[in-house]
Amino acid sequence: VSGGSGSYGSNSLWARQTARYKWTFTPQYGGRYEVSLWWTEFSSRGTKIPVTITNSGGSNALTVNQQTNGGQWNVLGTYPMTTGRTYSVSVDAASDGSTACADAIRVRWVSD
Repeated sequence: VSGGSGSYGSNSLWARQTARYKWTFTPQYGGRYEVSLWWTEFSSRGTKIPVTITNSGGSNALTVNQQTNGGQWNVLGTYPMTTGRTYSVSVDAASDGSTACADAIRVRWVSD
């Protein structure tokens, strides 16, 4: 459990090296969805934490800097998703020895 400040719930998780946190979800409506990530700030957090978002167009890989903007929703982008299909958001610990936090995701419908 993370000792970093600004957790979304009571048990914010963190890890180092080969850990992967993965959330899955199945949208009730087709359309475009905004995906956001929440983490706690801590001095050992990585500046290039790998995140992968699956969507109806395939898979998008990006990195986030978890040394900043902790304790709040951080928008990762808007992605197309189809009703009834299962998608995922994965957060991986970086291979540089820094820590990664996996606190919460938010997937919010924004348009058709």
